[in-house]
Amino acid sequence: MFDKIMVATDGSEASRHAADLGISLAKYSAGKIIAVHVLDMQRIISLPGYTTLHGLKESLLDAMLREGEEAVAYIEQKSKDEGISCDKVILKGNPSDELLRYSKELGTDILVIGSIGRTGISKFLLGSVAEKVVRHSEIPVMMVPFSTEWLPD
Repeated sequence: MFDKIMVATDGSEASRHAADLGISLAKYSAGKIIAVHVLDMQRIISLPGYTTLHGLKESLLDAMLREGEEAVAYIEQKSKDEGISCDKVILKGNPSDELLRYSKELGTDILVIGSIGRTGISKFLLGSVAEKVVRHSEIPVMMVPFSTEWLPD
């Protein structure tokens, strides 16, 4: 059914919940997980001092890379615990664009992504990676809404 299941992660609780569901889907369909984190370069380029302060660029990139490695490592460990094969990938660029590009390039069967469920003006102002992926994907997307009601007490 689903041989290649891409799970997008930013390390948040929403993406961890989505990862859990993606891993369940992989287990059910005897598929493989591809855990993907995208380093959002726009996030740091727009910071004051990015190009002028010595060492800032490298420090920020290192911190973002560590964050990404932790995010995909979480999915790798959860997959391993369930006996599911998992590849880890870290990309650089615009998150929605890179997820769309890479899922198509890889021939992914489905892309699983979490959503924190912004609505109204915050969604309009901030945009949504998950929403952009759903709107423009050429493959099926499972967008998993996140709710704090799912968190343990």
